[in-house]
Amino acid sequence: MSQEDLRPGLVVLLPATAGGYRPETGWDRQRTDPVEPVAAAAPPAPEEGMDDEPREEVAGAWVALSDHLVCAERQLQELVDKVKPGVEPWVRKALEAAARWHDVGKAHEVFQRALLAPLSDTERAARAGTLWAKSAVDRPLDFERRHFRHELASALALLAAPGQVHGLEGDELDLAAYLVAAHHGKVRMALRSLRGEKRPPEPGRRFARGVWDRDQLGPLQLDGDTVPELALDLGVMEAGRGPDGRRSWSERVLRLRDRLGPFVLAYLEALLRVADWKASAAESRGAGGGRGA
Repeated sequence: MSQEDLRPGLVVLLPATAGGYRPETGWDRQRTDPVEPVAAAAPPAPEEGMDDEPREEVAGAWVALSDHLVCAERQLQELVDKVKPGVEPWVRKALEAAARWHDVGKAHEVFQRALLAPLSDTERAARAGTLWAKSAVDRPLDFERRHFRHELASALALLAAPGQVHGLEGDELDLAAYLVAAHHGKVRMALRSLRGEKRPPEPGRRFARGVWDRDQLGPLQLDGDTVPELALDLGVMEAGRGPDGRRSWSERVLRLRDRLGPFVLAYLEALLRVADWKASAAESRGAGGGRGA
């Protein structure tokens, strides 16, 4: 083979004794000594698929939902102050609200029952009365409704909450709800049910990702404020506008895409996810998150 035969995308295998490579900088034709073989890395853990059951993170201790939400918002504020993304004030307001609300859907009874299910009756009774975000029990959650996604419940709760609770309106509210729904990468442009989901007993009742239309969530404490009991409304999953003029989920998200662009949306998603990871890491270390028990 000559250099004229080389082209982008071609895979060429050379013996390690031929040299021509530096581990620190890559290809180097001046390097003549043999290349030391690199040990094969362990294969990465398989990524969670779109239809897979969620693998909830274990914190090593019980973490109250209210504590986790406060910690995530604080981590988000510190992260934004550090990286200085240069976003408009309304975008930062929505981003901070998304951190404060991102796991509110874990207050859903389906999530709480799954979190407490592995415990004995005595342990379960001792944990009752507190809404939990994370468990010390190292085992996958088994949801009674297949494909349940707490982040969809969180986004619907944010949309259902009175404006005086979250202080958002218009695009602020839509952006916060989108970031909440998207923070695990499973719910973005469309809301839809999946094959094999458990259906509600009532004919015609909407359902998607384990959430049923008119599910009740709350009340709960959120950073000192009381969020009243909310009815989760899946009417936004329908195309077009509802009879009350309410915009669909797709219309809201497409407007955000057109206003901010897909790369800004992806960047904001990344900021929220990193803040959530940092909060979970702090809770696992026993610092900054405030253990619920």
